[in-house]
Amino acid sequence: SGEAVIKVCSFYKIPPKEVLVVYDDADLPLGRLRFRPSGSAGGHNGVKSLIQHFGTDQFPRLKFGIGRDPKAEVDPRRDMVSHVLGRFEAHEVESLEKNMADATEAVNCALSGGLAEAMNRFNQNPEKPPKPKTQSPRKLPETETLPDLSRTTDGGSVSPDQKPTQES
Repeated sequence: SGEAVIKVCSFYKIPPKEVLVVYDDADLPLGRLRFRPSGSAGGHNGVKSLIQHFGTDQFPRLKFGIGRDPKAEVDPRRDMVSHVLGRFEAHEVESLEKNMADATEAVNCALSGGLAEAMNRFNQNPEKPPKPKTQSPRKLPETETLPDLSRTTDGGSVSPDQKPTQES
């Protein structure tokens, strides 16, 4: 809760902007990581508590995706608390080990290289290929030599199969 965090920060004189908060986010797919430099609570009670106790939303955070409960689509009465505090499915557990290692690496990157570097490195969407930095010019198809469409010296036009006449 924000109460515990603010006590530690007060004791060690750590400003909120130097606290990296790591928390679950149901709006991200399972295992997806996303850094943010600041922002609202987005409905997350723990983050609401931190904002209330810090008196600001200006603190960096790392969201760890837990996905939405697929059973909630069938039964909307299933609440978020059951999903968040419940057990992972067997197929989810397999990928979680790698996801946790990625999260650890992300935190280490943010602490050693800074938030901007961590955001550039870990906020990528793995389902979308990265956009190229520059577009290469389109290559036009090779064509035969174009006809000479210049005007004759007498002001008349020349058809593509004629050669212009030259006056001496």
